[in-house]
Amino acid sequence: MPAYDATVASYRQTTLTAFQQVEDNLAALRILEQEADEQRRAVESAQLSLQLFTNRYRGGVDNYLQVITAQTVAAREPAERDRHPAAPDRRQRAAGEGDRRWMGRRGAAAPMK
Repeated sequence: MPAYDATVASYRQTTLTAFQQVEDNLAALRILEQEADEQRRAVESAQLSLQLFTNRYRGGVDNYLQVITAQTVAAREPAERDRHPAAPDRRQRAAGEGDRRWMGRRGAAAPMK
């Protein structure tokens, strides 16, 4: 009987670990989707700002310095996105917050109900 109990405990732990990994990956995916949406909005905002300052410059309302500043910001947004992709350790930490539903502490099986 002890061998059977050990096998059941091992299977249970493997199953809990699999659920934890699925939940971690789903949470990481949500985080990446949010970051991509924020980056898209930042790029769109920078492009709109550039267009507005260009139009104001052409209409004689603003000076060219504001157009250059808007161009710099618009050019920087995609570069920032490429330079700072979501850090895997940050995604994993954020995803790991959901672990407590499946496990008491990482790697330890929660009591069976």
